[in-house]
Amino acid sequence: ETVITYEVPDFVGLKYKDILEDADDKYERFKITVADKKFSEKYPRGTVCSQSLEAGTPVANKTPITLVVSLGPSSVEMPSVKGHTKEEALLELLKQGFMYENIEFIDRFDSDAEPGVVLEQTPKSGENVGIESVIEIDINKEIVCHVNIHITTVAAIESISSIAALKYSFKIAFEIPSALLI
Repeated sequence: ETVITYEVPDFVGLKYKDILEDADDKYERFKITVADKKFSEKYPRGTVCSQSLEAGTPVANKTPITLVVSLGPSSVEMPSVKGHTKEEALLELLKQGFMYENIEFIDRFDSDAEPGVVLEQTPKSGENVGIESVIEIDINKEIVCHVNIHITTVAAIESISSIAALKYSFKIAFEIPSALLI
């Protein structure tokens, strides 16, 4: 009786998602599982860094092959997100490999900075940081004041311009007596 064998492919260096998608059905002959995930300075995140059977080994149909998938490097250089919006900062940190659940946003207020932008970050830009580290991002909180003004004189109307010059967001509701309207 002749047993049909298949050569084990070289999975090392391939993206695991591409193996799962297997557009050409070339991996359906094997029972592929992930045995582990580990940090690797050599292989980018999501890339296979080792396999249980050596490439080229002849095996029977549905032979199990276990893979180790890279988590990427264990540490990276902290990018600068100062001045970015919260969404831009989050996207950049996730692209670097930091874990979503370890990124903390803290509301602070600085009247000299634009609302909604990163004021400070810990760790500082350029530091070598473990990707499992807690990252603290201070965001300039926008202060919104709702002001109702009852105007009784022309002088009061002129004083409104001083409020508009402030660096705060205001919602102003005017009640102007008809006698003051020209």
